[in-house]
Amino acid sequence: MWIPLTLNLFFLPIAGLHVYWALGGKWGLRYVLPQMPNQQFSPPPWASFAVGLFFLGLSLLYALPAHYFNPMFLRDCSWGLALVFALRALGDFQYVGWTKKHREGEFALWDDFCFSPLVAGIALLLALYAAKL
Repeated sequence: MWIPLTLNLFFLPIAGLHVYWALGGKWGLRYVLPQMPNQQFSPPPWASFAVGLFFLGLSLLYALPAHYFNPMFLRDCSWGLALVFALRALGDFQYVGWTKKHREGEFALWDDFCFSPLVAGIALLLALYAAKL
């Protein structure tokens, strides 16, 4: 099925980037961290590593043949993840997503035209996959 492969085309690079940042890498950081007034958002390395592990786990979940899992488990995980990614695209009404109030800085531009549409697309793929199970 093409959906798990497509999901992995997103999940693996995202996992790799987060591990890279956890290990001290700087490339791309100015585009992916929201700029907050009077404060610099800078997550600790362990948080980036945890997100990297999360995406690596998602990649493994969808890389393995579906028959390795209970279909109900895979369907429920996919619906739950679709909801999480859809909520990320919607945003927090402050700094991330389409509902953000603070729209200054490079992150806001990238979030509007790249990150939020990307996670909305991932949410749609996950929902389509869950619906087919």
